[in-house]
Amino acid sequence: MRLGWKTIHVQSFLGIFMKLRISALSLLSFLLLTGCGGGTEENADLSDNQLDQITAAKTPYALTKSDTPLLNSTDWDGVFGGADGNSLRYDRFGEIDDLVFVAAPKTPLNLQRQIRHKTRLGVETIYYKVTTPDYTGEEPLWVDGRFLELQDVRQPAEKTVLNSDQILETLRIYVGLPYTWHGSSADGAPRILDYYPPAQEITMRSKNDWILKGFDSLGMLYRASAEATPLDLKSLMNFGQAVFVDLATVSDKDEQGNTVDTSVAKAKMLMAELKPLDIITYSDRIWVVLDHDEVIESRYRSKFDGGVKTGSLYDTLYGLLQKGTFVKDPFQELEDKKAKKIFIRRFYAEPAPVAAPATDATTTPNTSSVMNPPAEAATEQSPTVTNEVPAAQ
Repeated sequence: MRLGWKTIHVQSFLGIFMKLRISALSLLSFLLLTGCGGGTEENADLSDNQLDQITAAKTPYALTKSDTPLLNSTDWDGVFGGADGNSLRYDRFGEIDDLVFVAAPKTPLNLQRQIRHKTRLGVETIYYKVTTPDYTGEEPLWVDGRFLELQDVRQPAEKTVLNSDQILETLRIYVGLPYTWHGSSADGAPRILDYYPPAQEITMRSKNDWILKGFDSLGMLYRASAEATPLDLKSLMNFGQAVFVDLATVSDKDEQGNTVDTSVAKAKMLMAELKPLDIITYSDRIWVVLDHDEVIESRYRSKFDGGVKTGSLYDTLYGLLQKGTFVKDPFQELEDKKAKKIFIRRFYAEPAPVAAPATDATTTPNTSSVMNPPAEAATEQSPTVTNEVPAAQ
């Protein structure tokens, strides 16, 4: 009987305890959901100041102060330094694939999220998740707040429209610069060395990699065109206008009925239609036409003799036509599912010449350049970009 009495009372005590516990949890949930009980704002501020906690960005906009790397990760210490403080996070091809692109100075950014973090040097910084009209790809963009000038009001992008000669001249200046995965700056971002310095002395090659110096082909054209072209291949497929030549008219037989290599005739047909700054795309590689004889690209260093180099337009087209299928629409389905598509986009069109106004002895001749046209003639004199990068949604 004594054992039974104890059992009954223990069960009663447990029942009362569980009811009280449930009531306490319910009350706590109610206070959290409704914000009652005071201290809500204080707790929110505390959460914002905690390290490694993602919160809404407190400031809506920013401008980049200098060449600024945007990564797809918040692990900047891991990318620039690693466990030993002296290693870069290379992929199996020897590239830093955390990089999305390097933004030019004064690039406007929309700030969405932020996370406070203490770097390996013990310095507290804030990483911001951002968007920008300059990048319409699918990767997230994270930036170290020390590269930014925070803004309460959205600043308009300061875009300079260049003529074709200026873009072509800049492209030629880039020859010899290193290949960098998603690289888009001739000088890289030197301030990385201030914020994430290597623990020991490094080689010049490693230093160039550390500051993300150099280009891939899309980044090369993006910077040479004053950020007028897209940074991802998907956007490039819809950019500008398609350049198409019906190569099906080329016969694979000669006059004697012998089978011939059609790539020669097809390459020559395409060459006759191409203009400077046309963009040739095959798989994930692009070439930019410089003139009737030359193209420029930034070649992968893991597969080729890497870096920004020029080459023969004819040799490039001939080689591509032997491997791929030329199409007008890069989205079209091919019967051969394994075939790789070649397509060409034209984004730049020179303006039609403007007739010079009649002058007399009292009229001052107009000597302004296309770079800086007079205000009243800006629409007529400025070169035309046939399509702009769509704004980020």
